[in-house]
Amino acid sequence: MDGFLKFEQCPGQIGTVFFIVKYSIMQEDCMKQTKFYIGINRMMNTLEIYSKTISTTCYHSLASLLFIVFYAKIIFQKETHKFEFYRPFHGFMYLSIVSISSLICYSLYKPYSWSMHFVPPAIFIALQYFIFLSVLIFQLSIFVFGLQGGNLKKLACIVAVVLALLQWATHNVLLIIDTPNYSLKYYILDPIFLLVALILTVILFKKLVKGNLTISQQILNTLINAVVSVVFLVGIQIWQIKGPTLSPPPQRVFGENEYIFCAFYIPFLWILSANLSYSDYFQSIFQKGEGVKYKSEDERQIATVQAIF
Repeated sequence: MDGFLKFEQCPGQIGTVFFIVKYSIMQEDCMKQTKFYIGINRMMNTLEIYSKTISTTCYHSLASLLFIVFYAKIIFQKETHKFEFYRPFHGFMYLSIVSISSLICYSLYKPYSWSMHFVPPAIFIALQYFIFLSVLIFQLSIFVFGLQGGNLKKLACIVAVVLALLQWATHNVLLIIDTPNYSLKYYILDPIFLLVALILTVILFKKLVKGNLTISQQILNTLINAVVSVVFLVGIQIWQIKGPTLSPPPQRVFGENEYIFCAFYIPFLWILSANLSYSDYFQSIFQKGEGVKYKSEDERQIATVQAIF
């Protein structure tokens, strides 16, 4: 009898264990599916928010068109040597143009059956500010910390992975500045990176002033691009706090209207920087040190002269 009872209990225990394991697996699958759908909903919300916002601020695209006309003029005049040290920003500009155009198309036609195809452009615009500052900081760090002799491509890949992980880990962390009339919200890394870019720009300028660093065309281009970019972005921050706003109070999220606003401008700032770097004023100062003369406009060489400040 005892043996019979044991024989009957074993299947029951096995069945109970099997049921518990199966229930646990089903529960885990449900949690994974829930997380998946939450992720999809977040991406779709991002798409809807940015497509709606870009439709109300697309008049800023006129400024983008002016930059593009200026860019086309440089190509038509065969002065593409001005683009030599701006390759990362050059590619960044094309990605921005495609992303902005995609969001404008989505906001106009609402092709819901193709919605997921428009999510990557929305995510890129959301991260555009961060990516722009990351590239700028990397270029400044090369000269501030003397990294010219290293394997920059390998270093850039490592830095990109680290920054991607950092962005993923902090994407829900916000810096909130409350005022009596409105609330400013920033993704935490963006104001930090802007401050770092400002500090590195000042350090690079001081190195040139003190003669601790000999200037080359690449350093000149990097410094001017940093100054133009930092002045523009800091000006935007001051304008947000002191001046009129793009979105109505009391809640102004620096992630919608303001990110879209920047999206129409920051991808093209390098065009202005390139023209300033190769303007007669800066080139005359640059060449004065050692009387550097280029063979031709199409065969410019990276020249190194003494500090000119």
